[in-house]
Amino acid sequence: MPPMIARAAILAAVGLSIAMASCAPSQRYPAFDAHTASSLLSGRVSVVDGRTLLFPDQGRTVQLMNIDTCEVAQWAVVQSSSGPSPVPCGARAKAWLTRTVGTQSVDCQGAGFTRTGQVLAYCAVGGRDVALEMLRVGLAVIDTPRPVRAQYFAVQADAVAKRYGIWATFVLDMEEWRRRAVDQTPTRQPIADYNLLADRQRDVTPPMIESRHLPKTTSK
Repeated sequence: MPPMIARAAILAAVGLSIAMASCAPSQRYPAFDAHTASSLLSGRVSVVDGRTLLFPDQGRTVQLMNIDTCEVAQWAVVQSSSGPSPVPCGARAKAWLTRTVGTQSVDCQGAGFTRTGQVLAYCAVGGRDVALEMLRVGLAVIDTPRPVRAQYFAVQADAVAKRYGIWATFVLDMEEWRRRAVDQTPTRQPIADYNLLADRQRDVTPPMIESRHLPKTTSK
């Protein structure tokens, strides 16, 4: 296949993959109301995972609005000529968020609720939108077809084109992973996610299109 045609095919596949990921059903169903929209949490936080922050002084946790990340125990896979290699995508997302937040004060503006009643919020550190920055480095994905902040699309598209973060890996859709991963403890082994990827229901990241026949693995 000529290079230009091959590139066009890849870009078309990327667009389809993002569209599928963006339209996925989510555990988070924003329910806007005046009280939530006016609520503001500020202070130092502890990072629970790549999308969840705990304000210990207030005893409240919030999830970042309009994005999703790998769970802490989740693995992605990089496929190369030497074979598949595991990537701890959930641990990396949490580590990045922990470094970014550090000991700085975080400002979170309430914007909705999860289905279980947890607050969804836009959070900023030093005036920087944390979710936007996670999308920029490829450690998060947009989890709704209509994010309130339209610039999220442009930032994610740039990360996809440059194959930053998870966009350079094969990774299972986060909601599918939560449904299907029996063991979700920190000691989960990469082989478990290799096999979920081999039997996946949906594509999420562009390289997965190239690994349609990724075989199941029976050894670590």
